Amino acid sequence: MNKVLSLVILLTIFVFQLNAEAQIKHTKEWMHEAIQASIKGDNEKAKNILHKILKVHPNHIYALNNLGKIYLDSKKL
Repeated sequence: MNKVLSLVILLTIFVFQLNAEAQIKHTKEWMHEAIQASIKGDNEKAKNILHKILKVHPNHIYALNNLGKIYLDSKKL
């Protein structure tokens, strides 16, 4: 029973680690996409992507900073 429980715990940790790495990868891709949208002047798309990042990572400093810059540039303080 202990071996089975240990295996389940290890497998859970492994799956959790994979999920965390996948979220980091998606967040980096989303940040890149948001920056590209902002450079092209599509601030609505950039805001939507940044809000999506903030749902997953509420304290993501780069998403918060870029979102703040978009609102500042559009004079929506």
